[in-house]
Order: sequence, then structure tokens, then C-alpha cells
Amino acid sequence: MRYTARMVDERRALGVAALAVGALATLRVVLFGFLDRRPHFGGSEANDLGILVRNHLPFRDPAGLDFELLFHNVLLEHHQPPLYYVGVPALLSPLATLSFGPLLATNAAALALALWTAWLFGVRLSGPRLGLLGVLVMTALPGVAGRITILGVEPWHMALMGVTMLLFLRLREPEATRWHAVALGAAIGAGLLMKLTFVAVLVGPLFLESLAALTGGPDARRWLIRLLQAGAFVVVLLLVGFLPFTTTLADFVTMAKTEPTHASVFSLAAGWTMVKWGVVLGLGRAGVVVVVLALLGAGLARLWRTPAPALGPRPSILLAASVVSLFAVHWLVPHKEPRYQLPAAWGLSMLLAIGLETWWSWGRLGRGTLAAAVGFLCYSTLVVPEDPQPPLTPDGVPDVVRLEPAELRLWADHADYGMDKLVLHESFDTNRQSYVITTLEDQSGSLLRDMIQWELHGRNRRPVIGLPQLADLRSGDASKQFRRATHLITNRKLDPEELELLEENEFVEVASSVLPLPGPKRWSLWLKGPDRRVWDTFSLDLGHWTLWSDAPEGHDHTLGRTETDEGNPGRAAMLSGSLAAGGAEGAFAMQHLLESLDRFQVSFDWRAYSTDGSPPRAQLELIDATVGSVLHRQPLTAGGAADTGWLTLPPTDFSSDLPADIPRWVYLRIGVERGSTGGGQHFLLVDNFELLRTKTGVGAVPEGGPTEPSTPR
Repeated sequence: MRYTARMVDERRALGVAALAVGALATLRVVLFGFLDRRPHFGGSEANDLGILVRNHLPFRDPAGLDFELLFHNVLLEHHQPPLYYVGVPALLSPLATLSFGPLLATNAAALALALWTAWLFGVRLSGPRLGLLGVLVMTALPGVAGRITILGVEPWHMALMGVTMLLFLRLREPEATRWHAVALGAAIGAGLLMKLTFVAVLVGPLFLESLAALTGGPDARRWLIRLLQAGAFVVVLLLVGFLPFTTTLADFVTMAKTEPTHASVFSLAAGWTMVKWGVVLGLGRAGVVVVVLALLGAGLARLWRTPAPALGPRPSILLAASVVSLFAVHWLVPHKEPRYQLPAAWGLSMLLAIGLETWWSWGRLGRGTLAAAVGFLCYSTLVVPEDPQPPLTPDGVPDVVRLEPAELRLWADHADYGMDKLVLHESFDTNRQSYVITTLEDQSGSLLRDMIQWELHGRNRRPVIGLPQLADLRSGDASKQFRRATHLITNRKLDPEELELLEENEFVEVASSVLPLPGPKRWSLWLKGPDRRVWDTFSLDLGHWTLWSDAPEGHDHTLGRTETDEGNPGRAAMLSGSLAAGGAEGAFAMQHLLESLDRFQVSFDWRAYSTDGSPPRAQLELIDATVGSVLHRQPLTAGGAADTGWLTLPPTDFSSDLPADIPRWVYLRIGVERGSTGGGQHFLLVDNFELLRTKTGVGAVPEGGPTEPSTPR
């Protein structure tokens, strides 16, 4: 087909319009993730968030990827394939926490892929006009616009269905190669490895394509081979990525057996429920009008009379098969949810676009009808949408309606309903990692616990880890958790014995909030012993750390901060300087003045090296700041290589080295000691410094005060 200049200009204009619509729709999803601040209470989304958080923590282990914990987590969910629930945490592993914005950005990426494949599919079938219509309809359908802002695997199933449809058509062509077959197998395998529900939307088109290839005779032999190659690649992906984590076939249908939404299968009531979901949640009133106009347009244009392709069924038949097969499979499965219908929205959108495009050829009236139909759909969904979410468990608190699991979520809710008072307390930002006990009055089973643990993790910049739920603070499990916990959250009235236990373990109530959730409305946050942990990643001015040196004049010693480079785990403190020839004179260190403590436990990462090839000597010292005497000296390294590489001082308790008679002040020094050979530069890097301490209760500097460092720099 030869394109005229006018056709080229029209194609370019329609392409730009489709790109603009797709970009705005994707940006809307990203902004939604950062603007929506309602608590995520209940429903499938809360369950998915809990799994994602649990699988993100092994990637954030200070010692590196904790593969054993990650493997254990995957086995806990062995009725689910691992790709989505491990893949998304792996993708976002550089982030300290999994906040909702970056998570929803993965949904935005899925929407972008779905719209791109819709454009390509439309251009392939008819031209850029159909591609633009497909993008517009898919963007404005309530079931897409409202489900794409709810976290889950289904948006990716919708996008992968678009990729699969394109590759189905590509594999029919004589020029198709085995790489096209591999791409088809990868798309299908990725969908199945995310969640097996992808089968529902796939089985219809796959059956039709396979049947046509098997019965197509010699002309279809090459096509059949490519389909078989794709199928073989799917099998390989499943064997490698799924079956090792699965114990029995019964695990696949655990949810359907234990949580049926409809006890009978193929019943009229179950079928009607799915139809109602599709109409009310998927289409809306404007969508129903669009369906009628699309069917009318297809009938008037007699689309069934258009020439059939040389191989395989018509593309519209494949699209219809994807929608029908999803309906049939879920009609058969007892456990049904509205979100499972989202993957069929890709095929439905393209079917509607095909029917609507026929109006273009009917003159001004037809084009006006087409514009009105698409405009009405966009207006009713994205401008003045109806909220289809009814209250599920009303308990007399109006706001609880908005916190219930949403079937569709069309507009962001900027209110946090008092949640930030609890989950964004300043103490969570001072700990390297916080651990929270929950003891809740939770009539919903575990929904409140899952909700608060996600909000703690998802809103904070630093990791906040939820410990097991405790029914009673006097239990044996509670005593173990008290030793590890930094915080406690509760919504129930604690009895006197529990309050006494909290006092014994140095917990103090630091915040409370009234939350519009089922059950008790007052929630409180308790903090264990303020200032117990000091976590230092070394701010720009190095905070309380200063340079100490007793080297003679002429030796330039500095204390600063490194830039991130290869082999450096972070923005560390860097101590550098030279020593006298032979290393007989002088030493230099970074030091921190500390109030005397009952318990004193330190850990940090460190690296020592020299420029002249001589082995560096590094040490840790505790100095009585009042009289200047050495309380403890511990060599970190002596002799060996010129560069130690990054090493770790594990958590070490120096409590026994502290003065036991009267409270004193102590200098903690980490530096280069006398005896380092050579006259070159010596460097000591310190990172991830952590101090766990318990104060003696002394609040003032003892008489005489701490001595000044010998040579403050």
C-alpha cells in the first residue's frame, strides 16, 4: 500500500494524539500513587502489599541478599507463582521501603504497555484511526481507569494479553521466526509466572489458534511449528520458575477451595454476578452506550462479511474468545473477584474500537456519533465519575466507607484520616531499622494488623518491620519480642499488669490518634527507651564526630566524607593522614564524646589502606574523658595487605570496660594507631556505625568536665 502525503500526515497526527493520551493516562496513575493517602484497609490489595513487603525485606538485609529468607517467603505462598511477588521487590530493592508511589508506578508501566500494544494492534488491523480509538476506549473504560490504580498483578495480565494477541497474528506470517515464537512463549510464561489466573483470558484464543494450525494443512505447517516452539518455551519457564516452589497441585486451588464466593459452579446466580460486575464495574452507564453503538456499527457495516485472513480465525474472533473464555473459566471456579476481569478489558476495548470505527464512514452524522460516544465515555469516567464502592461493613462511622476495600478507585483521596500521627512519628526516622509489636482488638481477623504493618513500612523512609501480633503482652512470646521491639502499637485498653510490663521494658506512650476503622477508634504508639540506638551514616558535617591527633607538626590529618564509588558500601566517613617515617610517632582518629552508659554495644563497617603499599594498622579505643586514661584498646588489623577491603566489626558489647564506680564521660575513638609503617598516606573509612546504649540517668557533665582532645582539628 502506497501512502500519500495526506495519509502520512494523518497517521502522524493520530499517532501523536495516541501518544499524548497514553502519556497522560500513565502519568495519572503515577500521580495517583503519590497523592492517594487513604489507609489500605482490607481486600486483596492489602494481602498483596503484605506479601510484597515480606519479600522486599530480604533484599534490604545489611549483609546482602538473604536468599534463605526469600526462599522461605516464596514457599509460604507456594500456591502463587513467584515472578510478581518476588520480581517487584527485586526491581525496587534499591529503595529502603516500598512506598505506594513507586509500587503503583509498576501499574503505570503495565498500562503504558497495554496502550502501546492497542495502538499497534489497531494499526495492523485497519490503520491509525483504529489504533487511536483503541487507546481512547481502553483509557476511559471504568474497569481499566478504576482498577489500574489498585495494586495487583491483573494490570500486567492485561498488558501481556495485548502482547500475546500481537504475537498470535505475527506467528501466522511466513516471515515469522523462532524468535517470534520465543517472544510469544515469554509473554505467556510471564503471565503464568505472575499468577495462574492468566490462563482464563488466554485459553480461548490459544484453543482457536492451535485448532486452526492443526487443521490448516500444509500451508499451516510452519505456523504450527512456531506455536509448538512457543509452547515448549512456556513449559521450560514454568519448570524453572514455578514448579520448584510448589509442593502439590492442590496448592493451586487452595483459595478457590477455602474462600469460595459462590459455592455452586455454572449456576445462574454466579453467572449473573459476573455479568453485573462486568456491566457496573467494567463498563458503567457510558460504557453500556458505547457497547450498543459498537454493536450497531458492526451490524450496519456487516463486518462479518470482510475477507477472512489466509490463516487462522479473524482477529475480532480472537478478541471475543479472550473475553468469553475469561467469563467461562471464572464461572467454573468458585472463588471470583471483580479484579480478575481486568485482563479481558484489553480484548473488549479493541472490540468496541472496531465497532465504533465503522461510524466514521457514515458522514458527518456518523462521525458526530463516534465523537459523542468516546467523549461521553471519557467524561463519565475521568471527569465526573460515579463512585461504585458501597460500604461493606458499615459501623456508624461515615469515613469507614472510604477505607473499605475499593472495587474501583477513580480519584485519589488526599486524607490520611489521622494515620500519620502514628506511622510517621519522628522516632521511625532516627532508627536505622525499627521493629513494631502490635496488640490489637481485631474482629476482622488480621485485616487491621496487615493494614498497620503496611502503613508503617510504606510511609517511612527507613525500614519499619512488623513483629508477630500479640494477643496478650503477658505471654511467653511477648517477653522475647520486647527485647527486639523498638515500638508497640495498640488499639485496645491495656490492663494494669500489661501497663506494668511496658514500664519495666521502658516503653512510653508517645502518640495517639482516632482512626475511623472497625473496632476501637483510639490507637496509640509506644516507644521503647528514647535514644537507645544511635545510627550514623555520617551527615555532611559528620555530626558529633571530630578529628583527634597527637602526631607532630607537619602531618596533615583530615576527617571528611567519601563519595560513593566502586567498593564503597555508602557515603562513609573518611579519615586520612600520614605518619612519621617508620610509624614510631603519632596517631590520628575520629572520635565521639559519649555519656557514661550501663550498656555499650557498637558495630560498624570499616576499611583501611595506604598509598605506599605498607600494611595499615587500625584500632578502636575507649578513653575516660575526665582523666584521659585508656579504658579499652582493641586492634582492628595489624600487618597483612595494603588494603583490607571492607570488613565488619560485629555487634560487640564493651559494657565491662566502662567505669563501674561513678558516672563518667567516654571518648570513642576509631583511627590509625602508632606502628603503621611507611611514610605514605593512610586512610580509614567507617560506615554503618550503630551504637546500642542504655543511659545511667546522668544528665549533666561531671564536675571538671571531659578533657579536650589533644589536638582538635
